[in-house]
Amino acid sequence: MTLLATNVHIAREDRHPFLHEATDKSDEINDAQSDVLLDLRAAGYMQPRDSAYWALYYGTDNERTEVVDDRALATCTVAVTASDDGACTIEAGQVFVVSADAALPESAQRRFTADSTVVIAAGDTEDVPCTATLFGRHHNVREGALGIGTAPDNYTACLNAAATGGADHQLTRAITFKTLELLFREYARKAGDALDDRRALYHATYKDHIKALIKAGLDTVDNVPPTMLESRVASYAPKRLRRS
Repeated sequence: MTLLATNVHIAREDRHPFLHEATDKSDEINDAQSDVLLDLRAAGYMQPRDSAYWALYYGTDNERTEVVDDRALATCTVAVTASDDGACTIEAGQVFVVSADAALPESAQRRFTADSTVVIAAGDTEDVPCTATLFGRHHNVREGALGIGTAPDNYTACLNAAATGGADHQLTRAITFKTLELLFREYARKAGDALDDRRALYHATYKDHIKALIKAGLDTVDNVPPTMLESRVASYAPKRLRRS
């Protein structure tokens, strides 16, 4: 399953899960996403195809419609300055990290990588085009938010322009709230009522948000046209049902 929320979304909403336990939360996000999809199906979204032969050959997880995937990666330019001692080479894939995320595990940091290799002459400054490693609106960071990861030789400083273009999926916030509910439910079992209050808060927040989503309506798109195999199954169906 393609995850429609990330560790960054969890950390931007509430840092406690990563301060409590600095581990990747993908398993919890996956569980939460499954719960959200179940709630949407109960509300009439993404109902499985009603053909018995479709279910036989493809399974009921193949949906008639799906929610439009509007995720997008943020982009920006980073002005990098080389020292007077020599040229600085920024290789494609060079990492830049939001400085404010330094205390978080790598999976929860907002990170950008250089799109291409740029060679900067000694004492000069050049713009390096960069793209976020994860989708989402939280990567639309302000000017000057990024620092360099591992600095190459003759690197002096960098200054990013404000990043733009990052966008969440329609279900990202719902999945984020549901993930936090699941995380704090687990923490509350070990630590008592204080964390259970936060679980209850995220439970209520999720319920309010999913109701608002359903009431407003999600943007959906019909699935791809039937494949050749589906057409063949349909064409042979009467013969299979005919008695000898």
